[in-house]
Amino acid sequence: MVGFGLSRYFSGRGHEVVPAYNGNEIQGGVKLDITDERQVEQVMREIKPDWVFHCAAMTDVDECERDLDGAMAVNANATGMFAGAAKKHGAKMVYVSTSFVFGDSKEALLEDAPAEPLNNYGRSKLIGERKIAESGVKHIIVRIDQPYGWVEPGQKQNMVTGTLRKLEAEKPFKVVEDWFNCPTYMDNFYDALYILVEKNALGTYNCTGKTRLSRFEWAKKIAAEFGLDGALIKPVKSEELRLPAKRPDVLLDTRKIEKITGVEIIGVDVGLKKMKESKNA
Repeated sequence: MVGFGLSRYFSGRGHEVVPAYNGNEIQGGVKLDITDERQVEQVMREIKPDWVFHCAAMTDVDECERDLDGAMAVNANATGMFAGAAKKHGAKMVYVSTSFVFGDSKEALLEDAPAEPLNNYGRSKLIGERKIAESGVKHIIVRIDQPYGWVEPGQKQNMVTGTLRKLEAEKPFKVVEDWFNCPTYMDNFYDALYILVEKNALGTYNCTGKTRLSRFEWAKKIAAEFGLDGALIKPVKSEELRLPAKRPDVLLDTRKIEKITGVEIIGVDVGLKKMKESKNA
């Protein structure tokens, strides 16, 4: 969702974009296994990009906990390989990272706060960040949380689209009430990142939404905004799910990206309204 959306956003503003894909074929794109150094080198040599946007990741938090080697291969080692290739070929790099590089925090954390991830997903993404820095490639790192927006056929559902599907089925379902997030609305993220790239504003930025809320509270807001039956949504404690990965409850300070770009980072109330308004589009 993130990579496809960025491809469409930048190409719509006159930039030449070559999207890479693995599972879902994209017209005009190039098939690429990001863990294959030979393929990465070949693509970089043939395309000669000015910028490499690295959005691919192993994002299933619980699968990362069960398969540390897989998480490291995709989120850490492949990222370092891309960074090295970008450096070699004179390209700059954008890396989409996550708030999960941090642990629990009740205070909004700045970009350079101590990173203490609670799970393998966060650890592997943090190592990816560090490999980029160590490579010497000129880069932008942007951390998001629970990205949401409309998806294309074949793309993974996010919290909003998945909740809408369940609500439209008109059957009761459970949502975790003790996982907290600051969800990032993708169109808002694209606006901010575009300006960072245009300004060549290198560095690390937080871009999580302004609203901290539980998944259960979020699901209720989704139902209310789209006029669906919120009574179908039932709370459940995370411990009942017996999942292997711990989720952090973390707030990030977004003043840096807002100051540089002039883009206000929005909360879920505004994000859901914008999503509803853009539904037909």
